[in-house]
Amino acid sequence: MSLKCPLCGSPVAAIPVNLDEYFTMCKNASCPFPLNEQDIAAFFAPAPTAVAAGKRKKPAA
Repeated sequence: MSLKCPLCGSPVAAIPVNLDEYFTMCKNASCPFPLNEQDIAAFFAPAPTAVAAGKRKKPAA
């Protein structure tokens, strides 16, 4: 199930900000969500540990 933007109904996406965190925002470029919110800190989330640490799974031998 994909999440929908509360303002325009478009899907929302987790956009990588850097190697350590993602920012959730509307995929519709003309929609301001969540930049129109009072506190946008709630829309930041940590990246998965493997991505944040730069680790890759080794192929099975």
